[in-house]
Amino acid sequence: MTQPKVSVITVCYNAADTLEKTIQQVLAQTYQPLEYIVVDGASTDDTPLVLERYAHRITHLISEPDEGLYEAMNKGLALASGDWIYFANADDYLLDAEAIAAVMAFVQAHPDCDFVYGNHETRHRNGDRRIYQPAPPEEMLTELVYLGNCFIQPASFFSARSFEHLGPFCDRYKIAADYDWFVRLLSHPALKVCHYPRAIA
Repeated sequence: MTQPKVSVITVCYNAADTLEKTIQQVLAQTYQPLEYIVVDGASTDDTPLVLERYAHRITHLISEPDEGLYEAMNKGLALASGDWIYFANADDYLLDAEAIAAVMAFVQAHPDCDFVYGNHETRHRNGDRRIYQPAPPEEMLTELVYLGNCFIQPASFFSARSFEHLGPFCDRYKIAADYDWFVRLLSHPALKVCHYPRAIA
């Protein structure tokens, strides 16, 4: 069976303090085939210096002004050629080097899935850690609409097929375009949402 290709997209702006760890954890992933796309909003701090150090490992690198997070994410989507999309933005960290490989193994075992979300680990400065497990797929729309609980995007993988059905993020929603996209996903009769009970990020 052919391995699905994964496009990892990192969006950043003035993120020099956190970006390098994000990049290192993406590049440490054991999974292949994987392409890496970074969209920088023309940062004015040391972000360009961080990106310069890793430019030879980045498949596509854009640095130009944009109108916000979701326009930048859509720029990354336009460049992505993978079967699956993962957003690792500038302060998101994959849990371990096998995270993407584990999700892709789940995807290959469940080929009808269009969107896969896992668990999320929170880490506190005092050393405490807690695993957050979202609601199951059949309850997620209610969670989203009535309780305001959303998918944890850094623990979520999007199939390219889901964007073909739903389109990109609607960037007129400056802080809620992912919420809008998730509501449309959960309401779409042809798209299947799956929970993978593993901590991803």
